[in-house]
Amino acid sequence: MNRSIFVLFVLAACNDRGSGGGSATCEGVSEGAICMAGLSCVMPNDFSSCESSNCLCTNGHYHCQPIEPADGEPCTNAPIQGCSYEGVPNCSVPPASQVCLCDADGTWHCVCACYSPDSTCSFGCPARFIPEMESASCSAGLSCTYPGKTCQCADDGTGALRLHCT
Repeated sequence: MNRSIFVLFVLAACNDRGSGGGSATCEGVSEGAICMAGLSCVMPNDFSSCESSNCLCTNGHYHCQPIEPADGEPCTNAPIQGCSYEGVPNCSVPPASQVCLCDADGTWHCVCACYSPDSTCSFGCPARFIPEMESASCSAGLSCTYPGKTCQCADDGTGALRLHCT
């Protein structure tokens, strides 16, 4: 393959589809694929976008690492600004759905759809109060205390257990 066709192929492989973090989106790239030094891109996971991978070209081959945001972890160098984990939006069965956004404080702020000891995204109370916790599904008996806020799991009047924060 001549050099100009190879360069065109590599540039076509990383095409920016607006991933949100300024990185190109990988098209047809896989772990170990041949590449030009210095190129990086995000390999999207169309089911759970938080399980996408950041791919960097080193030594002529792509090496991909999962992004996997977690609440409170740094996000300033993340190739994406927000994502979601696919799941069940209540506490009936795992996994629980979750949304993560890179906040202005430089850390991931992840909101779980369910706060339960059996949840895959949060074990009981999150480490800090997140306003979006209000009305989230929860397990009976859960009580979360934060400076200036207390959240209790209670029946919302329809038989569903929801967090109520005061």
